[in-house]
Amino acid sequence: SALQGRPAWLDEAQALAARFEALLGAVAGSEGGAPAATAPAAPAMPEPPTAVTSDADTVDSAPSASSGSSASPGGRVVPFPGGMAAPPSSVSDAPEAAFPAPQDPPRHLLALPLVVQSPQGEFLGVAGRARGRFCINDLKAMLAFAFQPPDHYVLRSEPTEEGGWWLTLEQPQAEVPYHVVLLVDESVTPRGNQVAVVRRYVANGVESHPTEIYGFLRAVQG
Repeated sequence: SALQGRPAWLDEAQALAARFEALLGAVAGSEGGAPAATAPAAPAMPEPPTAVTSDADTVDSAPSASSGSSASPGGRVVPFPGGMAAPPSSVSDAPEAAFPAPQDPPRHLLALPLVVQSPQGEFLGVAGRARGRFCINDLKAMLAFAFQPPDHYVLRSEPTEEGGWWLTLEQPQAEVPYHVVLLVDESVTPRGNQVAVVRRYVANGVESHPTEIYGFLRAVQG
């Protein structure tokens, strides 16, 4: 006959085509319109062990903080230590970590004569006339020599908006600490000398007149 020697797969293909046409006709009849030409769905493939999105994917929302990974602009999931986002190499203006850097007073301020102003407006050296010129660097050296761990002093500094400096002298490990906070700024005496003036003096949280620094220095010297 004419069908003798016909391959079996051809008959199966014709049967599948007939079933597909019947299915399209049923869908067209239920929706009342011509069906859109679509291809049969491919068989599902097994999921890979690690989920990686394709380069065509886009990420609209920020990754969760608990996910431990971040998405670069290409869509690839990039693990990063600590759950932080690894900045893509193409981005040059990535934000820096918001950690304030410690600041130190200018060197010239540390070397200026340290003085206080009397109620009459006179500029008086904090070490008295016997010692003569005495600066912040000298104060740091005096404290380092007089107090050994755990009673040693640590100096912290912070600038003010008015151009002065808060100098905090702390005993972080002392059993009975004595903390001193000084507000110091640069000034010029009537004779034209540049000095570092102690504007405020706070000892263990109690503010006193800046001239009280004399008692503190006497106690340090013993």
